[in-house]
Amino acid sequence: MRWSVGLVLLVGCHWISPSEHFARLDADSGLGDSEVAPDADSDADADTDNTGPWMDVTAGYGHSCGTKMDGNGLCWGNNKSSQSAVPDGNWLAVTAGWEMTCGLNEKGQAFCWGDNVSAADMKTDVPADGEYVAVTLGSFHACALKNYGSASCWGANSSKQCDLPQEEGWLALDAGSTHTCGLTENGTILCWGDCSQDRCNAPTDPGHTAIGGGYWFSCALDGDGSVICWGNDYYDQVSGAPSDSGFIALATGPEQACVLTSAGQARCWGREHTNSSPVPATAFVQISAGDKHYCGRTAGGRVECWGRDDYGETAVPD
Repeated sequence: MRWSVGLVLLVGCHWISPSEHFARLDADSGLGDSEVAPDADSDADADTDNTGPWMDVTAGYGHSCGTKMDGNGLCWGNNKSSQSAVPDGNWLAVTAGWEMTCGLNEKGQAFCWGDNVSAADMKTDVPADGEYVAVTLGSFHACALKNYGSASCWGANSSKQCDLPQEEGWLALDAGSTHTCGLTENGTILCWGDCSQDRCNAPTDPGHTAIGGGYWFSCALDGDGSVICWGNDYYDQVSGAPSDSGFIALATGPEQACVLTSAGQARCWGREHTNSSPVPATAFVQISAGDKHYCGRTAGGRVECWGRDDYGETAVPD
């Protein structure tokens, strides 16, 4: 869903292998969910506070989270379930979900926190091993990807959304509401779990470079950067996808989706919410779609969030 980080790794429209991503994390230059490699010379807008620039950012359900280059994990916005209270430690990634948050520590071990009772298994069933490079959250389940393409899912499994169709060979995973989609090493899409409303009716050809799952729909980027979506279309989140190509990143929210153009401009479609701030003209290298808001990160490590601001979720901390 929109609450994912690090699972879709793009340079232009070419994917980075999970092992290459892990090496970049070790070098303190990790890439976030559905993002492109930053220009090495593009640092004019870098965050200059004492924790350094942002390494990644994700938008969740009324809260947002991200990590700084020094490993400091931060969340802001809704905290009624303690979902924004990041435990002490050095973090590779902190991913905002639905009144839940999960993160990967410096050893690649997954941890989840928050008081969403329905998602209790997401906290207690977290895999104990490490070397994960990415984690994605659905409504009540989560999945994580290792550096060599193996994966684990945990949490609610009433629709078999945690039953991976294969144990290894994953390029990316993204958890929808009660379904999960993934990209295999050749860019073939597999979706499983609750497949009602055609949310698992993915194209069968290989060569896709990004994947995203919403509540009842999913989207992917093809090798030429074109967008394809399938599933429920109540808010035009499927039919409203742009018809042109050349997009370099993809993010899905519950009932909306966004892409980044080759110039880093955000373009979103699907459900629109009242009292939302407009999409900024900023050039981003990463984008994340939350419940009613969005966040993006620039090549220099600066983060901006926009949309609804019911809980301060768009007020990025210094």
